Amino acid sequence: MNKPIIAVAPGHAFNSGAALLAACGHPMNTLDAKVGFNEVTFGFVPHSGASFYMSRMKGEFGTFMALTGLPIHGSDAVRIDISRGIVHDPEEYSQEVSD
Repeated sequence: MNKPIIAVAPGHAFNSGAALLAACGHPMNTLDAKVGFNEVTFGFVPHSGASFYMSRMKGEFGTFMALTGLPIHGSDAVRIDISRGIVHDPEEYSQEVSD
C-alpha cells in the first residue's frame, strides 16, 4: 500500500530542501519558513529535480524563482501552490518511521 509522503519545513528550505519539499505528495511549512533556490545567485543551476518541479508551478512562478533565486515566505508558498498548508506547531507532527 502506497502511503502519501508528508513533509514539513519548519524553517528555511533552500536548494535540495526546497526540491525535496516540492517532490513530496503533501508539502507543508510554517508561517516563518522561507523556501527558495538560492544556488542560482552563485551561478549554479537548480538541482535535485528542482527544475522538473519548478517548470510545473502555476503562472511561471517557478521560472521566476529559477532565474532570480529569491526566497518566498511560508504564507506565499501556499498561495502559489508550493505548499499545501501551514503548520503552526511542527513538533506535533514529528514522527519516526521504522519498518
